Amino acid sequence: MLLSAEQFSEITRELEHGGVATGRETEHRRAPRAHPRALVSVIPVEDGRWATPVTAMVRDVSSRGVNILFARTMKRGSQFVVRLPREDGPCAQFLCTVAHARELRDGQYGIGAEFTCLLPDGAGGHGSSPTEERRIRGSILG
Repeated sequence: MLLSAEQFSEITRELEHGGVATGRETEHRRAPRAHPRALVSVIPVEDGRWATPVTAMVRDVSSRGVNILFARTMKRGSQFVVRLPREDGPCAQFLCTVAHARELRDGQYGIGAEFTCLLPDGAGGHGSSPTEERRIRGSILG
């Protein structure tokens, strides 16, 4: 999944508003990154179900994915939901698939993940519908 320029701009603007913007020099990557250093809600997906939400620090975000600072490692291919703020309305919820996890320091991990899909507003954690759970399971297994 690739965010539109408008979606990326809106999300990075909101993240930077709530965090500390840390500009970087030109990078040679597939998609430019913003480095907002903001706290977000992350919900690991375990066996097709949303686990308990936890807070993580966004290290960077691009139109293709997100890199978070997390208290534990995650396996490549595992998934989580990240809630990113929007200017108007509820947070945007993205299902993310882990591309890599690297230990950084003091038991903290840099988790790089690609956006898999944008979840509909109201899709939700512990009380998610059977349809939503099937869709997430299908994304994990498919």
